[in-house]
Amino acid sequence: MFAEVFKNVTLVVTRGSGLLNFSPGQGGAAQATIMSQFARHDVGSNAKATQTSGMKACRSTMAGIRGVKEMSADGSLKPPVLGGAQFDTSFSQKPAVEGCAASCDADSATCRGVTPKDALANVLTVYFDGTPAASFYAASKGSAPMNYLQVYARDVVYAGTDPAAQALLEQASQRILAQARE
Repeated sequence: MFAEVFKNVTLVVTRGSGLLNFSPGQGGAAQATIMSQFARHDVGSNAKATQTSGMKACRSTMAGIRGVKEMSADGSLKPPVLGGAQFDTSFSQKPAVEGCAASCDADSATCRGVTPKDALANVLTVYFDGTPAASFYAASKGSAPMNYLQVYARDVVYAGTDPAAQALLEQASQRILAQARE
């Protein structure tokens, strides 16, 4: 239906908690069915993408970022499905919430010292894990091409005042573009 209504756009399905739980108690199975249908269904002149919203350093769930990477790496899908992610919250305003890799409990002792730069670096490690650029982030290299990354506007503004954060975002941008060219 979307292929008939929309032309020459990218249709995006957001995974994880962004995808409604249509079958209480069977959310995982329902999501898998929806994603499988989306991946295999013709969308006419449109492109397809999947993303996770709510990416954090402390989690890399199958329904979230791992599922995005699995689908974007599946060479049998025509057209290929683009992969992307959105940060859960601002790394500059809530570094322990967004970027503590040791725990999802931002109040834990291990998370209290996480700086905005650490938070950004930790989330980028999750984002690039399993991609061709993983070695730059001390992560496991893989074949999943990631095509876009959404950060909060306040973090872009913050990066303009913090050269280290700006450098990390610029490097991430270059690595995403390099994957698109491959």
